Amino acid sequence: MIDVSDMKEIFGFDHIDKSALKDSTMILDSCCKIARKLELKAADFDQEGAKLENGKVILPPGARDLYKAMADMGLFSLTASEKYDGSEMPYPLHFACMETIARGCPSAAVSACIHATEVDMLQTYGSEPIKEKFIPLLASGRKLGGFAFTEANSGSDLGSAKMKAVLDPSGKYYTLNGTKQFITSGGFASIFVFLASTKPEDGPKGLSAFVIDTDEAEGFAVTKIEKKMGIKASPTAEIVLTNTKVPVENILGKVGEGFRYALAALDGGRIGIAAQATGIADSAFKEALKYAGERMQFGKAINKFAPVREKLALMGTKVHAARLAYLEAASMKVRKQEFTTEAAIAKVFATESAEWVCREGIQIHGGYGYIKDYSAERHYRDSRITTIYEGTSEIQRIVISRDLLNPKGSQLIGRMKARAEAIQARQKNPELVSEIRKSIEKLEAAAKIIVTHPDKSARQFLAQAIVDMAIPVYISLLMLNYTIISGGKMEKETRLFISDTSRSVDRFQAEIQGNRHELLQVFQY
Repeated sequence: MIDVSDMKEIFGFDHIDKSALKDSTMILDSCCKIARKLELKAADFDQEGAKLENGKVILPPGARDLYKAMADMGLFSLTASEKYDGSEMPYPLHFACMETIARGCPSAAVSACIHATEVDMLQTYGSEPIKEKFIPLLASGRKLGGFAFTEANSGSDLGSAKMKAVLDPSGKYYTLNGTKQFITSGGFASIFVFLASTKPEDGPKGLSAFVIDTDEAEGFAVTKIEKKMGIKASPTAEIVLTNTKVPVENILGKVGEGFRYALAALDGGRIGIAAQATGIADSAFKEALKYAGERMQFGKAINKFAPVREKLALMGTKVHAARLAYLEAASMKVRKQEFTTEAAIAKVFATESAEWVCREGIQIHGGYGYIKDYSAERHYRDSRITTIYEGTSEIQRIVISRDLLNPKGSQLIGRMKARAEAIQARQKNPELVSEIRKSIEKLEAAAKIIVTHPDKSARQFLAQAIVDMAIPVYISLLMLNYTIISGGKMEKETRLFISDTSRSVDRFQAEIQGNRHELLQVFQY
């Protein structure tokens, strides 16, 4: 059963203005009611999936009604400005709602996440006419938004998109031709931002962003709905544009700046996927917790056995930590701080934790976890995509390593040191603070070793190790901060996490200081 009480408790501390807390918790409660309805239908949605019939996308029975309910409660308007009929609520609230919806149905959550990211993109880069035309439609939920960035040969390499946009001699419109692949909500959403090349010879700098209402566009077609492992009720489409005319006033921002806008939009989108993954993980954890208390073996419930109890403790800890990670990145976005690295950390940690939690959920269910009578196997299938879309885990690690190995110094390490000092000033849990500060010192020392290493291949290889060293240290700081300001809540989980972090830091430091990179010379592929 879905319960948001734990989230509301975390929500009231560092992540939202206290004056907005009452309204925010009311919205979370309303969101929880819709999530319960989604939860009841999630298995049917998964079984039915989205289909393509005669060029039209067909959602599972009842799905459109629940999307309408989400629109009616204002879920699609949370981040939109009041000027454009939005609610203008804090970003942490929006992402907390995404987690709540994902607990009920991850397919609905991903559509809502992408929709909100587009609203944010239009508000940031759109002209006033674009904002006035499209944002009220999106905020009301009358139309759903999405992105058409990905192509067959430009997944992680977004800058290599080949869809062409040719300016008409009249100068009044562009003609777009090309195919987009793996488009979330394709054929269901209708207002898309397309990435197309206006100057192919300039590569990424020749890409521009176009806002297209596909309900009105000529030459628009959905040609395929992918058959997927999970998130089956969210249509993932192949979209083709054939001589589609787009007025010049529908260009988002400046010509040639589309790639930059897309990367910036993905930063916010990654927080949304982290929230979605946290929701999936929490649902899997709660179901495993319930099952372990009911399943009897050898005369007692299996939650009395140490291996099961250890799994449950780690599952709950990872869910809690993932929530803190995405809320922290969202709070930095609200404060208009640079949050690219923190968003990447939130996505890596939350999505990989979700996959682990869902896998362990199956293990606790035993044989029953592998059959469709229980939700455990669906949670695992749904969790898997979160490590891939909106930037794979590998891409996130590259983003994080660029900051950590910046020759001028890492902003992330600087912020971590400042937070550790602030926590120390509170004079609480001194032994845990000391443990984290030692880990930060080791992290900083390891970064210096890598940056100055003469072997380029070794630097690239060891960059992955330092990212996996930094993430748990960063998460440990968030957990300790929450434990202190909440009066000791989650202290056992925090101690467990920091203890594991200290061991992992020592292991990675040994790898970085040693000669493990020489092993690469043995494998010449």
